[in-house]
Amino acid sequence: MLMHGDKFSIIPMTTHINLKIYLDILIQKLLIVFKKIF
Repeated sequence: MLMHGDKFSIIPMTTHINLKIYLDILIQKLLIVFKKIF
């Protein structure tokens, strides 16, 4: 958590939020695929 200040001060807040939404969607899709496989 020490790097938190450095990284996200460079990245605009909107970009950070969009990235989080993108990751959440990606995780959801991976979970769906995993459930289909197993």
